[in-house]
Amino acid sequence: MTVLAPKRPTETVRYVSDWAPQLGDDTISSFTLTVASGTVTVANSDQSGTQAVEFFLAGGTSGQTSTLSLTVVTDAGQTLQRDLSIAVSTTAINTFPSTTTKGTIVNMAFEEIGLAGYNLDATSDEQASALRRLDALMARWAGPGMNLDVGYNFPASVGSSTMNDASGIPDMGLDAAVVDLALSIAPGIGKTLSVETRIRYRQSFNALRATFAVIPEVSLPFSTLRGAGNKPRSTWWPFQGSAN
Repeated sequence: MTVLAPKRPTETVRYVSDWAPQLGDDTISSFTLTVASGTVTVANSDQSGTQAVEFFLAGGTSGQTSTLSLTVVTDAGQTLQRDLSIAVSTTAINTFPSTTTKGTIVNMAFEEIGLAGYNLDATSDEQASALRRLDALMARWAGPGMNLDVGYNFPASVGSSTMNDASGIPDMGLDAAVVDLALSIAPGIGKTLSVETRIRYRQSFNALRATFAVIPEVSLPFSTLRGAGNKPRSTWWPFQGSAN
């Protein structure tokens, strides 16, 4: 039985089940995740790479432990099962709680550019467009160059999210996500963000990168130019790095 970190009833929390040590060179071709007992629900699930399963758990009754069954089928034809348990408690402490939906982020982004939802200033088409942009924006965050995987609840394809989907974005990163989305949608509807908001965005985003950014562990190629962060082996070499 694999014991997951506990969660609060009001939280939607991201978990990852890593199968790499068990699979070796094999990879996951499909999986099923079901709640065997208890009141938590699976908000979303997907593969994370070729040897791990990512899933979001929501709800649950405080004081109750839920169990789940995770079965994976591999490309080599193996069928493997793992039992999971999670305790739900109002006193649980999650390092990075996530309590927002994608719709909340979209509405907050419109508020940043002066189109508050309660005034019905943003049309349904504009909201749908912003939701697509949020999917694309989070894919850019997680992609090469930024390496900022904050646990976003990605849909099967860009644009297939709904406003009620759990975002998966930790609450500590909400401000950066909201303002970045606002920066993305503002030009298309003739709006601009204030200097103060842009400064706040830089501060929020820098804090988020310090927490979540993954630094690639790749040796520098032989042709990499010498620079401030790229020290030479010898002052006589105009280039530095690995010759392999």
